[in-house]
Amino acid sequence: MFKIQKPIIEGGYLKLSVEAGDDYWNDLREKAFDKLISSLELKGFRKGKVPLQIAKQSISKNQIWNEAISFLIDEKLEEINEEITKENIISRPILEVEKISDDEVIVIFSAPLMPNVELENLERFQTTIESFEATKEEIEEELKKIDSLLVENKEVDDAIKNGDIANINFLGTVDGEEFEGGKADNYDLEIGSKSFIETFEEQLIGLKTNDEKVVKVTFPETYPVEKLANKPAEFKVKINSVKRKVSLSEKEVDEKVKGFGFENLISLKESIEANFIEQKKMQAYNNFMKKIIASINDDETVVIDIPKELIQQETENKLETFKKQLEQSQIKLKDYLKMISKSEQDFIKEDIEASALNALKEQIVFEAIDKKLNFEVTDEEVEAKYLELSDQQKLSVEELKEQIKATALKQELRFIKLVDFFIKN
Repeated sequence: MFKIQKPIIEGGYLKLSVEAGDDYWNDLREKAFDKLISSLELKGFRKGKVPLQIAKQSISKNQIWNEAISFLIDEKLEEINEEITKENIISRPILEVEKISDDEVIVIFSAPLMPNVELENLERFQTTIESFEATKEEIEEELKKIDSLLVENKEVDDAIKNGDIANINFLGTVDGEEFEGGKADNYDLEIGSKSFIETFEEQLIGLKTNDEKVVKVTFPETYPVEKLANKPAEFKVKINSVKRKVSLSEKEVDEKVKGFGFENLISLKESIEANFIEQKKMQAYNNFMKKIIASINDDETVVIDIPKELIQQETENKLETFKKQLEQSQIKLKDYLKMISKSEQDFIKEDIEASALNALKEQIVFEAIDKKLNFEVTDEEVEAKYLELSDQQKLSVEELKEQIKATALKQELRFIKLVDFFIKN
């Protein structure tokens, strides 16, 4: 037995009850048990080869139930989503188990609804739009991004110069001890890129392939890893190879760009210029809409009621995202907080929660504007946009349709119509 109850709207939330029982729930539990056995590891047995009786003693009911719920969601996700998306929810649903046993399970999907915002006389909200005409200097700067296509890195038997790429092995120590992130083999370092500690790259100039050197540097005072900040360090460096940029002929460049689907370098530059102008226009449109939304948020007559639970959920999501960004830079949250002289509580309240609240307000107001104006985008308009992009990017319409979904293009065209409405008014 499987059943989805009619959704209930309560306190600004959508609640959807999903039930499974009888033979269907038994099948899910059996599948869950089989999966858990196949991945079970116990001392003295190979993975997945634990005898059945011993496995039964090692796997709890809760483990089986949780795994069975995962199978339930995977199998019925499309039906569940179809019911949930009938309402305008603002964030992903949260799952709670209301009742569970070997006979049945009832799970509740709960999601906050988009708050209803009344917007009257949208024409009164006005601001200016920045110019999105591309200057000659901006286009030239954008075209510099393809400079790498005009050259090729070729190995040379010569002393390292500024701009060369040195492939190196290095091992760093502080006070004679190795430290995390201080070791690598076959690392390509562009000399002069300033991607390493100050003076490190300069000390490699003049070395040749197979040369070795001890490079001495000092970590900056502001280095994010506190125990390394302002500390002298030594790096044992070996040069594996040296590569230098060599200019290609016009014919070689044209052959190279054909691999990207362009006839020659000229057609590639034309495409880059057209894309840059389009990107600049969309950036100006985004900034314009942000200012419109900000002016609506500041208007005392516009009431936006956001559930506390939603603010908390968005704050937690943003905090987790921020922590992951710090981890990618090998920085711990406690070290970051010391750098900005804030407690974790103040940082979450003043920075993360404030950012979450602002993001929610922007999303809610934008949805309210979209609902109020209710512009339609026709299939013909979408096809016309595909043709425009095809001409810009030198790709067939079929290739573009594989890369960009029609729904995404419809959203973009709808957004442009919203912005144009405010610009014209």
